[in-house]
Amino acid sequence: MDPMDDVKSRLTAAKLPVDSILRPSQLIRFDTENNDELILIQLDKTTLDAVEAGQELIIRGMENDTSVLCTADETYDLKETKTSNSLILLNDSQLDKDNLSTYPAGADRVEAVGRNAVCLKSSYLELKRIVPDTSRLRELVSQSPYKGPTSEEDYSDAKLYSLLDLLDMIPASHQEIVTSLKELGACFIDGYWRTLDFEYVVECMCIILRVVDSESWSCDDLNFVDLVQKVNDSGELVPFNIVDHLIAVYGTREGDRCSFIMTKLSRFFAEMLLQSADSFDFNEFIEVWGSTMPSGMSADEENLAGLALIDKTAKPPTIKRFSAKELPQDTEKRFHILFNAREKWTMKEISPYLEDLCLQGQKISSILTRYARSSLTGGEKVYSSRKTS
Repeated sequence: MDPMDDVKSRLTAAKLPVDSILRPSQLIRFDTENNDELILIQLDKTTLDAVEAGQELIIRGMENDTSVLCTADETYDLKETKTSNSLILLNDSQLDKDNLSTYPAGADRVEAVGRNAVCLKSSYLELKRIVPDTSRLRELVSQSPYKGPTSEEDYSDAKLYSLLDLLDMIPASHQEIVTSLKELGACFIDGYWRTLDFEYVVECMCIILRVVDSESWSCDDLNFVDLVQKVNDSGELVPFNIVDHLIAVYGTREGDRCSFIMTKLSRFFAEMLLQSADSFDFNEFIEVWGSTMPSGMSADEENLAGLALIDKTAKPPTIKRFSAKELPQDTEKRFHILFNAREKWTMKEISPYLEDLCLQGQKISSILTRYARSSLTGGEKVYSSRKTS
């Protein structure tokens, strides 16, 4: 049927005059062959802005992963949502009333154009911003820990991973993977990302700090070039890229000036001591910790947050290594481990172990509300497992 005759017959059946509608009328034609070729995704403002700016949206995930959609710096869960109304995707349509006009009173001739529907859907993918699961990242970059140039023969047949490899294997955005690599202390060596063996880190840091001490330099104001030269005066003891990496991990660098951040340096010495035994007398640990650090630094219990568990109810008080970095990223599994390690936690104690599970702007209390129960002990709010009777 001619499009104009089609419109007129529908108006006649509805007993409506021609001048009751806007012109031109748009007749939608359906091609069912294309119905399954496209998937509709509902974008939020962030992802829409990314698309309009010409950025890519990439779906990532290996065979056994739950697929996620990634912008350059964010990760979204994909959930299929059913709709009671059909969704029609058109190549072209006119929806702005400013571009439509009315018919003159008493008109009996209609204007009509055909529109081809690309697809007809009853569902779409809904996006939800999530903290990506980068747990596989630690496993991959830790398979062949770097122990120095003289030990590289040990890994001659080892599988190493470039950033492109990791982007193919980790369900997270580019920026989130890079950030996670930095948080893991991974180092970019000869085109591949690898963690450093902690004993090698201790060896290199001791060499660097001995040089700083022997030259009477200040840890918070160093010349990077002079530092590298002095460290390697008698041969390459610590390669340039390793010095640069350790400064980035435990301090900061701007051009030729660099410095160690005292909080990070303090945590390094604490971790070094905590590696040597399962548990320590807390007071003895504080004393030894303070004595191992460079002059001017003191042992501050605040710097142990997310690194160790302290039990001051024990006699004598004890401390043991309990690193937030080594906990699973699955929220339920993490809470299970936390409440197995300690029955009750204060907000201050548990916060360092939950910070990485929060999206920007999300409060730790929102996670605790869902996965823990609160109570008062000695007038202080504490959190315990919801599964305890």
